[in-house]
Amino acid sequence: SLTVADGVRERLRSTHIDKFNTITRDNLCRVLTESGFPCDIPLEASVARQVSRFMNARLVVEGSMIRRGDSILVVARLSEASGAAPTAVSASLINSALRTGAGSGGELANRLVDGYRSFDEVTRCRTKLDLRDYVGARQQAESALRQFPGNAGAYLCIARIVEAQGGSQDSILAALRSAYERDTLNTAVMRSLASKYQARTDTSNLL
Repeated sequence: SLTVADGVRERLRSTHIDKFNTITRDNLCRVLTESGFPCDIPLEASVARQVSRFMNARLVVEGSMIRRGDSILVVARLSEASGAAPTAVSASLINSALRTGAGSGGELANRLVDGYRSFDEVTRCRTKLDLRDYVGARQQAESALRQFPGNAGAYLCIARIVEAQGGSQDSILAALRSAYERDTLNTAVMRSLASKYQARTDTSNLL
């Protein structure tokens, strides 16, 4: 997993330097060691976010790896490091265990950067939604999805637009499910889905 993480970091540093100022592994290890954490094993998501805030990072990449027979599913997530509802995008790939390494990290980094380009549209969708400009909000969400169809934040914004306009619960749930399918680590989406299922007393679908 550390090899994959190094691949993500190196691709962001070497190919996307105009967008990201990555923290070197040496600096990260120094902060982790000084804070009492090891730097040679994966961190819990809560610890990673705590460290990212301590280092004044604007964005954080999280990930998980799941072995499936001879293959490994790698899920990576690029998220704002702070905020009540941080904008985030997720990407995944499946490789054989022997082929999962720095190259996999580089491929995931490229996909995350594609999603990052739609962050501004999601932010504008939320802003317009707060201003009750529902048409403008929907346009921004759809623009985000044209740029990156896997943007869960855009679907979450659409769900909130539908709800604000008094739309059907089925339409709201459909948008939330689309968001969850694209980012299964998005806690804001999970909370919204759980709330809707509880309201329908549909405990079979609670996450």
